[in-house]
Amino acid sequence: MLRRPSTIIVVVLIGLMLASTVSAQRRVSRRNRGINHTKLGLSLNLGQASPSGDFSDASLGNHKSTTGFNIEGEYYYSKSSSFGLSIQNYSFKDKTFPEIQTDVTVVGMFLRYVASTGSNIRPFFRLGLDITGLDFKSPSEKIEAKATVGVFAG
Repeated sequence: MLRRPSTIIVVVLIGLMLASTVSAQRRVSRRNRGINHTKLGLSLNLGQASPSGDFSDASLGNHKSTTGFNIEGEYYYSKSSSFGLSIQNYSFKDKTFPEIQTDVTVVGMFLRYVASTGSNIRPFFRLGLDITGLDFKSPSEKIEAKATVGVFAG
């Protein structure tokens, strides 16, 4: 469902990562002191996702844990505020019938405010919007569920 936009976002985030790396190397070589404030940031996370509730129940979802990824890029338009994009993807397989699979793709954007504390510990507030898509796949068919939109703060 979100394959094409997610591919574009991944390419953009990789470009942001490369630009951020070059920018950070230049700044560190000029002055090596304090926290390095760059304009661009990139995070890549690989992790274990465990289904819960009906999704893992043997009579309803019957899915097993899986490994997935999250890529997040952000642009700091000031020292304390940023705008970012993220994409996550996990593919859960059925415990009994491994050819049955559920793909969960989340594409989002967010605003982040980082508090200036005068130390290396900097708490932040994040507000964002996510679009989640589910694809149910079996050998005989593929079903795309209606995408859902979520708002988050934390």
